[in-house]
Amino acid sequence: MKRMMWTMMALAAAAIMLPAFADNSELEALKARIAALEAQQVETHENVSRLVRSEVAALQDELGYAAMADAGVVSLCKADALKIGGDLRLRWEVNEDDSNSSAKALRGNFNTEGNLRDTRERFRYRFRLGMNWKNEDWELGFRLATASAANNTRNSNMVGTGVTGTYAIGIDLMYAKHMWEMEDAELALVLGKMPMPFKSSYMFWDSDITPEGVAVTAEMGMLYGAAGVIVIQDNAAYDQADNVMYGIQLGVKDELDNLNYDVAAGLYYYNSPTTNADASTAAASGFSPQNKDYDFLVGQLYGQVGTEMQEVGLDLFGEIFQNFGADGPAGSGQVGGILGAGAEKPADNDLGFVIGAKADWRKFTAMLAYGHVEADSQVAGFADSDFGMNAKGVEFTLDYAAMKNMTIGLDLIQVSEIEGFDVDARTI
Repeated sequence: MKRMMWTMMALAAAAIMLPAFADNSELEALKARIAALEAQQVETHENVSRLVRSEVAALQDELGYAAMADAGVVSLCKADALKIGGDLRLRWEVNEDDSNSSAKALRGNFNTEGNLRDTRERFRYRFRLGMNWKNEDWELGFRLATASAANNTRNSNMVGTGVTGTYAIGIDLMYAKHMWEMEDAELALVLGKMPMPFKSSYMFWDSDITPEGVAVTAEMGMLYGAAGVIVIQDNAAYDQADNVMYGIQLGVKDELDNLNYDVAAGLYYYNSPTTNADASTAAASGFSPQNKDYDFLVGQLYGQVGTEMQEVGLDLFGEIFQNFGADGPAGSGQVGGILGAGAEKPADNDLGFVIGAKADWRKFTAMLAYGHVEADSQVAGFADSDFGMNAKGVEFTLDYAAMKNMTIGLDLIQVSEIEGFDVDARTI
């Protein structure tokens, strides 16, 4: 009886296990089928990717992409990022001239009625709109900006033209930049109308200047440098050389705990348009003094140190520059034609310097500086257009970030002329 019971139990267990074995075989078959589908999916994806690459290559060949690459042309299709940006500055300006009548008459400060100009009140505008493409090796930049009637980049503040007037727009930036990253250094080659490659205070280079030419920049740890050939003016006269600047600058910058500093020295040589021209031709160029002994060889030393205390960021800056090429008789410098007999020798007015401090606190930024820019210390067309040349005095600015992308500011400039007249003050 017992043997019969054990036999019945074994048969029952076998009956229960047979479906289990059947289920396991179906599961294994299902797993194999899933694996085959996954392999097929991977193969399909690879085939699609291969087909897409082939089609793209064929399209590039059709459009001459390879030829453009061989020619050094950068395709915007390869860019990783495209940025569009701009800014608009509206300025209400009050310009008071406290010069005596003799000074005003010699400088030609007359109004439209032929009377000596007194206080000038006006709106001034600056609008800029640009685009920037950038990938790992290349950067392309393009920007439009308001321009003066003479298409002068330095004077991009347009004066109101009345109810029927219009404003001029010019190309402010148009450059290509190629970058190389090395183990211990970063190099860049810039071609075209570019951002200023040399570091300085705002009085040495006007902040609106975007030079045209070729420049090379380098950074290696704390050290950096720049060298460039800048075309200042193309002269049409056959007997007049083009105005070209050759510049080089070396600097060092670093951060130490809560202190940062930046020191740079530069040397800039400008070939004079009077080299192959007489004084009348040079005067027409609006660039050079009226004598052939005069050159521009400007040395520059710039420094800045900054720190942060509590919520206040503080920067101290200074710069000194001198034109070692200024030479010639009295009255032959950059303002000699205006001052006449009151002018001094260019070599006696070849120095410029500025010293100042800037502070940031929450939404406020303030700057106080004293500047002294003699008439022949720098090319007049490059110095700050508001402070001016042949000028000494104080500038104070106060800015408030009222909201995102909007700042309200005050800029007060009190200067007097260095050369020519004893009584001469100008307030902006």
